[in-house]
Amino acid sequence: MLPKNLLTRGSRRIACEFQALKVAAAWHTTRLLLGRAPWSQNRFKQRYQAMCFADYKHLKNGNPETGESLWMEAHLRPGNVVLDVGANHGIVSLECARFVGSTGRVHAFEPAPATRNYLIRHLKINNVDNVSVFRVAVGEGTGRARLRVYEEATGAATLSETDPDYEADEVIEVETISLDQHCRAHGISAVDLLKIDIEGHELFALRGAEGLLANKNVAAVMFEIGERTCRNANVDPQHVLDYLENLDYKVHSIKPEGEVGERLSKFPVTYYGQNFLAFPGR
Repeated sequence: MLPKNLLTRGSRRIACEFQALKVAAAWHTTRLLLGRAPWSQNRFKQRYQAMCFADYKHLKNGNPETGESLWMEAHLRPGNVVLDVGANHGIVSLECARFVGSTGRVHAFEPAPATRNYLIRHLKINNVDNVSVFRVAVGEGTGRARLRVYEEATGAATLSETDPDYEADEVIEVETISLDQHCRAHGISAVDLLKIDIEGHELFALRGAEGLLANKNVAAVMFEIGERTCRNANVDPQHVLDYLENLDYKVHSIKPEGEVGERLSKFPVTYYGQNFLAFPGR
């Protein structure tokens, strides 16, 4: 007779493989019969469609970063202002729109045209009218840059010149702007949450928000950072933490339960990326 722990592991593996087959069947069958992606929804019943199978597996049941989602729900309030830099097709923007309510505002930045079209569509389908979508990439200032776009990994779109892990399906020219410039143009004097996920270029977006950060006009920064994406952007991940520390922003980990974790003096090894929170010093 097999040991009980082996039977348990075997049962879990079979269950995982069966679930993976169900997800693949739902995706391919719907695409074949209806010519579109299956509908997905998050824990708030907001609906959306993935752009590729990789996204569908990752985002089928809403925001997979549950700690980050729970923290936003607990801390955002009606009337708050959120900047969603690297909005993709709207997973975070949809949630934040609900959290800040009709009196709040979300500014979603997504330069990739096809991805941005999905974002706009998802906002419309869910009757969300407190999110403004901007077609620019966020960086250190106004200009133009080349965006590498991937059909089978939409979240990997990057301003990096190369990416050994992915071959771009298209390289397009996009406009860039700094967050300081954007906020001045739109009359935003205070930001309650600045979320940044732009594949290794987070440091440049933060540099473009130095005016906001230096004046402590950003209540919280949530950003993803990883060795792989930073390497492609020629950025040392530690420099992101150092930059924030120099502006008196303290960087913390995020617990799975949505609580703020330990304060970090150096980044842990996070090859594929991890989200962190930063708050201004008191």
